[in-house]
Amino acid sequence: MNDMDLLDIDFDSEADLEVFDVASDEFCSNSEYIGVFFFGKLINDSVFVDEVIDENKYYACCPVCNQLMVQKKKPRDGEYFSCPHCYTDGQLYDFRDLNSKVNNHFTCYYGFLEFMDKGVCLRLYDVTLDYSGRACDDYTTLSCVPDIVVDEVAREYWYDGRIEHYKWNTKLREWVSVPTIQDYMYYIVNYNPALDSNESCFLADIVEDGKSYVQTLAGRASSKAYNALSSYNFHSLASASVYCPNVFGDSKKISKVLKLDYNRVKACMEPQDIDLEELLAMRELDVYGLSLSQKNVELMCRLSGKNPQVYNSDNIRKTFKYLRNQMSRGNTVHVANDYYDYLSDCRNLGLDVERADIRYPTDLSKAHTRTTALLKIEANRDMDERIRDVYNRFSALCEFSDGEYCIVMPSSCEEIMYEGKAQSHCVGNYCERMAKGEDIILFLRKLSDRDKPFYTIEIRPIMKKLDIVQCRGYMNGNKIPAVDEFLSKYEAWFNSRKSDVECSSRCKYYKAVCKDSDGRYVSHWDNKTEYRIGEIIEAHMESNPDLTAVSGIHIASLEFAKTYGDSWANPAILEIEVDMRDVVIPNAKDQLRTKRGKVLREVPMSELGDWGVRHSFGSR
Repeated sequence: MNDMDLLDIDFDSEADLEVFDVASDEFCSNSEYIGVFFFGKLINDSVFVDEVIDENKYYACCPVCNQLMVQKKKPRDGEYFSCPHCYTDGQLYDFRDLNSKVNNHFTCYYGFLEFMDKGVCLRLYDVTLDYSGRACDDYTTLSCVPDIVVDEVAREYWYDGRIEHYKWNTKLREWVSVPTIQDYMYYIVNYNPALDSNESCFLADIVEDGKSYVQTLAGRASSKAYNALSSYNFHSLASASVYCPNVFGDSKKISKVLKLDYNRVKACMEPQDIDLEELLAMRELDVYGLSLSQKNVELMCRLSGKNPQVYNSDNIRKTFKYLRNQMSRGNTVHVANDYYDYLSDCRNLGLDVERADIRYPTDLSKAHTRTTALLKIEANRDMDERIRDVYNRFSALCEFSDGEYCIVMPSSCEEIMYEGKAQSHCVGNYCERMAKGEDIILFLRKLSDRDKPFYTIEIRPIMKKLDIVQCRGYMNGNKIPAVDEFLSKYEAWFNSRKSDVECSSRCKYYKAVCKDSDGRYVSHWDNKTEYRIGEIIEAHMESNPDLTAVSGIHIASLEFAKTYGDSWANPAILEIEVDMRDVVIPNAKDQLRTKRGKVLREVPMSELGDWGVRHSFGSR
């Protein structure tokens, strides 16, 4: 097949659409994305502008809150700017300069893998925002919604064991053959993280162990392994051999490629039905000398990574026999996860999991339900005690009445949950926040009907000055004028009363990150943001508590951080100190986000229990 035959292969538009969709999300949520503030002079036209405009001055417009801000002098093109209203960061560009470099200030890089009969094509895209369609001659506005421009810039073909590289020549309007292409910055949008132990989608990370340079597709994958798997109908495994070449043997013989006897594998499942997770499960079963039955493969897939909490070489046969017996009771889907959770519950309750009657209960489902209930009772008892402590410390400093309305503080988890149910909003989920001292929940009631929910208030636990986070009525309804008037009185009283209570606004949270071979702590989300012990890290943060998975430094409880990073090959848990005034607590998320925090330390594996034991024997 000659070069032009490769280029003439017809691909559908799936790649372009997928890249466009991913880029749209990236531009909306990436904390590193720097927005565009257009500046320029305006005319005083009341039809379009609510405020009086000085036609001799320059204004900038925020792309997020749409606020106009007068500039002391004409800004420089590309000058950094932060909106004083919503704190969005960005760069200033002249709205009416058609030669502005506004399109070059941020680019995303994506790759898409196209699988063919005898090979793979890696298609590389550069994605930018195009502001050229803005109405430069309109002197009543400085706003523009950009177009997302997706340009395919290079292709890397691996076909029948050979490699070809091409770049798109914009002047000639055709593909040009080149010796190599730099693909390390591109993110594969159709890459399946479950295939790779380190869950990285960056090409630079999908390389052979110990090599720091970026390889071509032919260097990353084995054409012999790919062709062998394809010819024996292991279609999913053939794709996986491109993503994770180190998992497979570099051979034409199928048993050496699988690293298992082919006949044993085929006797268990049909080749076209086997994915990488199942193949790895078969290999682990083989190590322990267990049969490659479908039930055993299913169990091992679900138990993968959960030893030694669930099994070890001494008890694996008895454990698998026990779990197969439990599966016969009908609990076929969740039995492995339930067993892992049950044993974790037993350890948290101080039970001896080496005792046979505890380790292998007759009915796992009932035993798991019982341990979960016992833990919940313990957790609620502890939470009530902590909420009562908050009440004892702060109620006298927060409760108030003007003769018509009053502010009361709840003293138990039950009161907060009842408030949420009666008001049909989510304050019932705030018990833990109040118990931790992250927030203080207050009830605004009519004095004549003190026991009936009216409005719910969340304030920061700063006793010197009132800081109201939100005030919500029934079904999150907004405040009525009478409530606003009362809150003005409450604020005046709160800020004038004496408070001898020292209440620090600083709290400690945790973040799961990746720790590379050089000891650097890097965000798993973008593989770029670096955290350094003893240093303060800052980022743009979306302040709306109703939004989740948006920009900001995401932090959480220790347990959440451990769970979040549990499947990574090289996780580390960082302890981060934040000022609660910098924190947003989303209404429907376990994670919090902050705009700044100080990295205190890496939490030692010795402090992380079973999680630490498992990851101590990981990639480090």
